[in-house]
Amino acid sequence: MGTDSLNGNTLYREVERIDLNFKKFNDEFTEFNFAAEMINVIFRELIGKSIKVGTEPKWLYASSLMVFGSYQSWIIAYIMTCSGFHDIGLMSLRRAIEFVCYLSKVYKSDERAEIWMSKWNDVKKKKKFSSIFSIPQNYFTDEYEYLNELIALHDYASDFGVHGNYEVLADKCQQVKNSNEIVFTLQSFRKDIYSPVSMVLLSGYRILQSIEKRLKNNIENHDKISALFKELSKMIQKAKIKFAEIDFRGFIPREIWDAILSDDNTGLDSHFKSLKEKYSKNE
Repeated sequence: MGTDSLNGNTLYREVERIDLNFKKFNDEFTEFNFAAEMINVIFRELIGKSIKVGTEPKWLYASSLMVFGSYQSWIIAYIMTCSGFHDIGLMSLRRAIEFVCYLSKVYKSDERAEIWMSKWNDVKKKKKFSSIFSIPQNYFTDEYEYLNELIALHDYASDFGVHGNYEVLADKCQQVKNSNEIVFTLQSFRKDIYSPVSMVLLSGYRILQSIEKRLKNNIENHDKISALFKELSKMIQKAKIKFAEIDFRGFIPREIWDAILSDDNTGLDSHFKSLKEKYSKNE
């Protein structure tokens, strides 16, 4: 066993590396940075100006908390993923998605909002929470169709960021050539973070779309929000093109171009269908 890449770094130095890696990545890949900053702008617009925040009604209070929770979690997801800690980023992304899924459940229901807020103090409410809110099995009906891609992304984030699976560590250790020695690194290599960063950006876009869809009647200055969404759509498309250029080394196949331009995510749709089939068999 070897630890060459771990030697000599203090915790202060590790924090400095997060800052350095984040800046280097976003300075180099401006398409990703612009899309991320627009997601940040829209979240702040919704939380600070557009969604009325108060303690009543209870469902709207809970919804406001969930929007903020999703925002906070998404920020951490993007920062950590760009910095090379994409497993930690995906862990936070999973939570960001959970908040927006829960938001779909508490909409105009003070009873469900109360279940969410006090479940840890009440065994009965905890059981009710599980039967109503658990992901993915409670989101397969047509009412939650707009969450399909996020449900699929939640599952990916669970496997590659949350659980103690081999895949979480696969890109953090390398066997030395012609040796049994293994070298560990805390941060992933650049080539291994493009895909997770793209996943975080797409998730942020879909999270905002889901919030806008569910709380449309509770969002003020909706015209301004719609204009920001149009700009974000263009930026997400440019980020997808950049990722495809990296993934295919400069030559993007025609079918990939078509999928990007039409906002088609067939892979996520297929994964959602497989989850639905899996859980229907377990019922």
